[in-house]
Amino acid sequence: MNQQLAAEWTGESLATAVALPSAATCATFPPVDAADSSSPSSYAGAFTQELLDIDFATSTRVKLLAWASFNNAPNSLASEPASINLKTLPASLTTGSAPVPPGSEWRRLGETRTHWRVSGLVVSVSPEWTELLGTGWQPIDPLMVMYDVSGTLAVSIPDHAPTLESIFFVLTLGGASLHPGYGAVAVNDWTVN
Repeated sequence: MNQQLAAEWTGESLATAVALPSAATCATFPPVDAADSSSPSSYAGAFTQELLDIDFATSTRVKLLAWASFNNAPNSLASEPASINLKTLPASLTTGSAPVPPGSEWRRLGETRTHWRVSGLVVSVSPEWTELLGTGWQPIDPLMVMYDVSGTLAVSIPDHAPTLESIFFVLTLGGASLHPGYGAVAVNDWTVN
């Protein structure tokens, strides 16, 4: 089972992962509150809120990805070098169907003073995770868990009514690399309706 899961989790390009920024937080993207880092469901909600509440005109993509690197939990399902493993989360946020817009799109959203605000978050243990555990498989990382996360993303541009979009993704958590408590391994199955 571990080999099958590892094969699924190593799809990100190593070249992309190497090019991602180093871990850091800042005023725009602060650390997740320590109280939220001790409970997996609280962490999932707080992480999602910080990830998707974006003012594109006053923030940068690089700082968001550095924040993601800071919130990274090692991918214990794949045997990757530590320097790559620490960038699994930011790579999952930018590769394929992912929540973080490409650089050119980020700039366009900044020029139009677009804001994203997420609300109505529902965080529940993923049925896929429950099925995995039901087979008797146990993760190497005792903090690992997968959550289905859904909610509403309000996309606002000045002088326009906000557009409301339904979002969904699977968030895998584990023991954080750079701070106590939970961190995020990857965001998968990003869907916007």
